[in-house]
Amino acid sequence: MGSRPTAVDLSNAIKLLKKKSADTAASSLTPDQTLSCADIRLSYIEGAEKILEDDLTTNLAIGRYGAEYLRRQQMPVLNQVDDADSLRYFTTSPPGTQGAPDRTYRKLSVLTHCNTGFVAALYLLSHYKLTVTAHSQPPAMAQP
Repeated sequence: MGSRPTAVDLSNAIKLLKKKSADTAASSLTPDQTLSCADIRLSYIEGAEKILEDDLTTNLAIGRYGAEYLRRQQMPVLNQVDDADSLRYFTTSPPGTQGAPDRTYRKLSVLTHCNTGFVAALYLLSHYKLTVTAHSQPPAMAQP
């Protein structure tokens, strides 16, 4: 299993954009430097937008997979919940079971850590997206 730290992402992005700019400059067919610079600038922007799109897609996938994992950890509580502990639980109907009786689940706590903070993310940090996605979806039904 590997990781995808922000520093690696930034380093890869710099290398990719440098190569894209150099390739565009080398293949420029116009002798006009102004047009050549505009081509390089456009190529650079297109490359940066592709990196943004890929990063967002990756972070959303991490959020989906992580949320699914967390939902599988939530099994219905079969015993009566004591009123003193009621804040530690929530009740909802299982997903895809219209009309089924509500089930009670224990709330999950997720602790995350990122050295770079929210500034490093283009849209959402992958661990933050995981918790947002998990929170927005109901728990998985218990498997027999």
